[in-house]
Amino acid sequence: MRNSQNDLSGTLVKVDYEVMLQTAGIAYSGMRQKVENYLSELQHMIKPEDFLSAKFPLRAKYLAEDAERLAVAAEMYHNLLNGKTRERIEVVNKPEIKGA
Repeated sequence: MRNSQNDLSGTLVKVDYEVMLQTAGIAYSGMRQKVENYLSELQHMIKPEDFLSAKFPLRAKYLAEDAERLAVAAEMYHNLLNGKTRERIEVVNKPEIKGA
């Protein structure tokens, strides 16, 4: 693992693009694995009594929530990968600094 060039000092935040990209890739892979696990569990619930189990609606709920997280991680990873070929990258939704 290489050292990042992230830095937080004074009024400046410096963010290492390669570390952001790596982090997005890790998030994507982790969420994809969770979604695959929930799908596997649900695929094995094939008997009618399986659907009576309290696990069934919870697994389906967790699958839906994690699928949304997977979509966000995939979009971020996609954009960061494609950002390597762009001249300009803009950060949005940064909170305003109160009293500045």
